[in-house]
Amino acid sequence: MRVKKVAVLGGLLLLASAMHAGTAAAAAQPGAELTLTVGTSASGDAATARLTCDPDGGTHPSPREACDLLRSVDGEIGLLRRSPGTACTREYAPRLASARGVWRRTKQFAVTRTYSNRCEMLATTGVLFEFAR
Repeated sequence: MRVKKVAVLGGLLLLASAMHAGTAAAAAQPGAELTLTVGTSASGDAATARLTCDPDGGTHPSPREACDLLRSVDGEIGLLRRSPGTACTREYAPRLASARGVWRRTKQFAVTRTYSNRCEMLATTGVLFEFAR
């Protein structure tokens, strides 16, 4: 009887250990993973940054601020609105901004939008696409 109890206890410990490892692996994955790209139609050149949120990081130069911005709209980039009082020139130097990835491990998305110039892009998206010159 004692051998059976030890075997059952050992099996439960092994199961608990495996469940903990699975939970730890899920916790180690970021809550959001995005690839951000900004290109110009004139040169065809593009700048790309990787952004992870929860924890905030990646190659984006301001990950905390960019993730805070995304958290304010629950990852819905289309809900970002132009900052009031921002004055931009009427210069036409189009920027094609795109974001692809997963938000909060559940929502996959791909968003692309063309802005008439860099100022217009930043007036709407803030720090999110600021890495592109």
